[in-house]
Amino acid sequence: MCPNPSCPKGADAIQTLGGYSPALARKGLSWYDIVEVPEVNEIDFVFAPGVYSYWSIGLSGLYIGNQAQKLNTTAALTKEGVPAAIFDHASKGRGVPLSVDAYANLVKIAGGKPIAPNSPLLTPYAPNNGPQPFFSIDCKKTKTLPVISYAFTGSRKQWSVQPSEAIGEGSFLLGNFGDNFLKGKYVVFDYASQRVGLAEL
Repeated sequence: MCPNPSCPKGADAIQTLGGYSPALARKGLSWYDIVEVPEVNEIDFVFAPGVYSYWSIGLSGLYIGNQAQKLNTTAALTKEGVPAAIFDHASKGRGVPLSVDAYANLVKIAGGKPIAPNSPLLTPYAPNNGPQPFFSIDCKKTKTLPVISYAFTGSRKQWSVQPSEAIGEGSFLLGNFGDNFLKGKYVVFDYASQRVGLAEL
């Protein structure tokens, strides 16, 4: 998911099959092993035997600025017993995931004001973010808010996004990492080795 001008004219992403571009990964790839999230595959898809085909990696840290946020590790849905980050480019409009507590912390930091569910700000095109509460903030504050960062199992590196991309739902058993997380990042899905590679563009 490339910010201009690194994409071809009129495009916001590049997809390559059968390998990856060392030029796009020139800042270095961090590799993360796949974790299985059976329940996600079983919600809408019925296979016998089961096919667990989502690109999911373990989540080891969530931060607002330099403040670590609590992760729910007692009821994880992965076979490995860790919270999961699921890569899904088709989640346009869904923001980046936070736990309910982390979302509340961000709203407090930002001085958010509740938006009524029937507000003209949310209709007819409410974001596709599930049943979370929405808040408005002073647009002047967006540039001064702390970044949101994630660390994944296998590396201490933190991957950051802007807080304007956040949503908050559930206790973070798993999160959907789509367009808003992937912006400015190069992602490699290594089928042969069952791992995900991430690099900054």
